[in-house]
Amino acid sequence: MNREFWITMETLYDPEERVVFRDTRFMTKREANGEKVFWGRGNGWGLGAFARVMNFLPADYHSRDKYEQYFVRIISRIVELQGADGYWRSSLLDPESYPSKETSATGFYTYALWWGINNGILDKESYLEPATNAWEAMVKAVQRSGKLGYVQAIGDTPQNAGADSNDVYGTAAIMLAGLEVSNYLLEK
Repeated sequence: MNREFWITMETLYDPEERVVFRDTRFMTKREANGEKVFWGRGNGWGLGAFARVMNFLPADYHSRDKYEQYFVRIISRIVELQGADGYWRSSLLDPESYPSKETSATGFYTYALWWGINNGILDKESYLEPATNAWEAMVKAVQRSGKLGYVQAIGDTPQNAGADSNDVYGTAAIMLAGLEVSNYLLEK
């Protein structure tokens, strides 16, 4: 797993932007504003994967430090791209082309932020405010029926999402995030 993980990262990670391409097809594509195409949910899945993998790595695992360094490097860039409303958009570098909030990306980033704080990888001073804003945004996207809205439809590229858009990965993301928020509050 470790070998394959780093082969994938070496291929898809963009050190200039500090985020990850969805796959090699996107390395030469550009958004309407001329920026590279970095998919919000794809990077959310990546940060979620870092957190989930590190849950199972022993503290003395030979490349644990490398996982933590990349996690911090990527999440620090993701925080820079958070909207004023607490959400991230489907396209990380061209939010104007996809202006709707997107809760599957936001949910996975929320999970990663709170997980990083809870595990001492992210410092509270720098990351508690964006984590709190993200959680509050996610809660606002839950409808009276309990359904989470603004989940981008199945796909592999940035797209807008509406209030009634939902899919299981959005629900899974808010559940993971909620568990980490709960863990944080229980430790206070």
